[in-house]
Amino acid sequence: MSQQELADLAHVSVRSIQRIEKDHYASAYVIRSLCEALKISVNDLEISESKLANIESQSDIVDDNNSIINSNIPPEGALKIINFSALMVLIVPFSNLLLPAILYWIFPLSDPAKRQAKHILSFQLFWILVTLFAVILTWIMTSLLGIFEVARYPLFVWIYVGLVMVNASIIMQTAAQINARKPILTFVPEVI
Repeated sequence: MSQQELADLAHVSVRSIQRIEKDHYASAYVIRSLCEALKISVNDLEISESKLANIESQSDIVDDNNSIINSNIPPEGALKIINFSALMVLIVPFSNLLLPAILYWIFPLSDPAKRQAKHILSFQLFWILVTLFAVILTWIMTSLLGIFEVARYPLFVWIYVGLVMVNASIIMQTAAQINARKPILTFVPEVI
């Protein structure tokens, strides 16, 4: 089995596998993930009692930049956080790409998880472009036709609110697909 195959199977990065081979060091999360992938118990490993206790209590690791990364967040959890952070659009208009992009760079993701996170970011970028086009087109059309308000609000506001609700429902559907470990947003080309 190659390093890449093992990393994909365990949902960890190839760098984590390389670090284990080189430094004989792994975070608690990586050890647990590898054991689950290989269908063995952590207790079956030949680890000294002190190192085993360290694995059980370990919650943080230090990456190459000496920043602390929470190792207890599995790739699915990080993907869910990135996905749900797009709901920021409910509070701040068109903010659905900023926070997910920041979280994408913060979380240490395996290659498969990175590909899925890129689909999330690509979809949010696509949503922003479609929404901007729809809102601007609606504003222009209402100006030309003289229809400015619907139920005391400009028509383009209703278009925006409707598209926000569509985005929120797709975010929820994506979360369900992440839970089911299914491919997410396969209809979206990876542009990021």
